[in-house]
Amino acid sequence: MSTSLLLAILVIALAATPSAGSPLPAADDSAAETGSGVEELVLANGMRVLILERPGLPLVAAGWATHSGSAVETPGKTGVAHLIEHLLFGGTEVIGTTDYRRERELIDRREELEDARRSASPPADVERQIERVEERLRELRRKGEYALLYTEAGALGINGVTNQDLSYYTVSIPPARLELWFWLESDRLLRPVFREIYDELPVVEEERGQRILSVPGGPARTRFDARFWGEENVYSWPAIGRPEDLQSLRRADVESFFRRHYRADRLTAVLIGDFDAEQVREWVQLYFGRLSAGAPGPQPDPEPPSREAAAAAEIEGFEPFELREVCECRPQVELRFRSIPFGHPDSPVLDVVAGLLNGRTGRLHRGLVLTRDLAFSASARHQPQRRAGSFSLVAEARGGGREPAGLDALQRALEEELERLRREPPDDRELEKVKNQITTDAARQLKKPAGLAQRLLIYDALGGWRYLEDWPRETQRVTAADVQRVLDTWLIPERRAVLRLERTAGEPAPRTGGER
Repeated sequence: MSTSLLLAILVIALAATPSAGSPLPAADDSAAETGSGVEELVLANGMRVLILERPGLPLVAAGWATHSGSAVETPGKTGVAHLIEHLLFGGTEVIGTTDYRRERELIDRREELEDARRSASPPADVERQIERVEERLRELRRKGEYALLYTEAGALGINGVTNQDLSYYTVSIPPARLELWFWLESDRLLRPVFREIYDELPVVEEERGQRILSVPGGPARTRFDARFWGEENVYSWPAIGRPEDLQSLRRADVESFFRRHYRADRLTAVLIGDFDAEQVREWVQLYFGRLSAGAPGPQPDPEPPSREAAAAAEIEGFEPFELREVCECRPQVELRFRSIPFGHPDSPVLDVVAGLLNGRTGRLHRGLVLTRDLAFSASARHQPQRRAGSFSLVAEARGGGREPAGLDALQRALEEELERLRREPPDDRELEKVKNQITTDAARQLKKPAGLAQRLLIYDALGGWRYLEDWPRETQRVTAADVQRVLDTWLIPERRAVLRLERTAGEPAPRTGGER
C-alpha cells in the first residue's frame, strides 16, 4: 500500500470517528513520573498510558493490554477471550475491506444462516447458501491488510497474547511512524469488525491441538490443572478454551465480551523509545481519548479480594490429591502447592525459594541430578496470578524407565530436598548469591525495550505496574528467616497436589541431548 493511500485512509478514519468534531476528553491531573523514569497518564475515560523515553533506540516498543483474560469468561463460553485476540487482527470498518457497508449486510446474513444451520430443522440448502455468502465476503475483504500496514511502515514483532488474566498486543515501530500505531490500535478498539469468526474457530482448534494435544503430557497436565484449581475456579480451564465450548461460540458472544472487557477503563498502554514526549501526550488524548469508558454500572471484572484475604482463602476447601497419568514423554513427577496471588508480600520470598532450588548450582540439580543420579532435570517454578498462585517442583526421571518404583524414588527425592531446605536454611553467602542472580537476570531481560513493555503491561493487569519498581528492593530484603516462614506457611503437604506421568507402554524413551 502506498504512503498516499495510507494517509488517505487515516484522513477518512478520523473523519468517520463518531466523536470527531466534539471536544476530546482531557487527561486528568494524575500524571506522574516515577523513579524508574516511567510517566503515567490517566485519561478521563480511565485508560492508563505509561511512557518511558529512551533516546537512541531505533524502534519504539509499543503495546496495550486489557485487564481481562479467560478467567472472566462465562463457563460454557470459554475460549472467547483468545478468539477475540485472533479476530482483532482482521481489521476495522476502514481496514480489511473495500466496502464495509455491503460487507456488514453480508455478515448479518451469514449470522442468520448460522442460526438456520444450528436450528432443529436446518434448510436443505443452508450450506450452499453459506458458501455463496462467504464467496461474496471474500471478494470484499483485504485479508492481512492490518499487518501489511505495519510491515510497510517498518514495524517488527506484531503480536498478541491471551492468558488467564489479560490479553496484550505489542509491536516495535520506527519513531517516525508512531502516529500510525496510535491510529491503528485506537481504531481497532473503537470499531473492530470481527471478520471470519467461523473460519477462525478451526484455526483456534488447531492451535489448541498444537499447544495441548501434541505436547507430550499436555492432555494430562490440562486434567491436572482442572483438578488442582477445582471445577468452580476460574483458572480451571485453559486460556485457549474447552473444545466443546469453542464450537458453541457465536458472534453475539464475541461482541458482548469485547464491549464488556475492552472498554477504556480496563486498558493500559505502554510506549518505550526515542520519541517526542509532548507529541506523544497529544496523540494519547487525540486517539485513545476518544474511546468509551463504558456504561455506568458494576465493573466488568470485580476486583479480587485483598492479596492476604485471597491467600488465606486458598487454605479453605483444598484437598491434597495425587493424579497418575501416562504419556509419550519422559517419566516425571510434579509437586504443586496452592500459594499466593500477585503482589502478596511473600511473593519475593517465594521467588528466592525457587532461586535456591533452581539452576545448575541449585539444590534440586545438585541433589537429584548430580548426587543421587535420579533425574535428568529438576526445577522449581513460582507462578503468582491475579486471584491466586501456585508453586511447583518438577523432576524428569533419568533413563526413561516406566517402573512406578522409579517415580516413587523421584517423588521422595523432591520431598526430601524441600524438607532439607527447611532443616538447612541458606547461609548468608548462598542467599546473597541467589538474590543477586534473580535481580541480575530480571534486569537483563528488562534491558530490551520490548521485554520491559511486556512486563509493564502484564504487571499492571495483574495488580499494578509499580511492582516492577518495588520487586528488586523487596527481593534484596529477603532473609533466611523469611524463607523458613514461607516454607512452613505455603509449601506444606496440606496444600499440595502430585502429578505422576509414566511413559506409555511400548514407547521408547524420548531422545534428548546429554544426560547431564
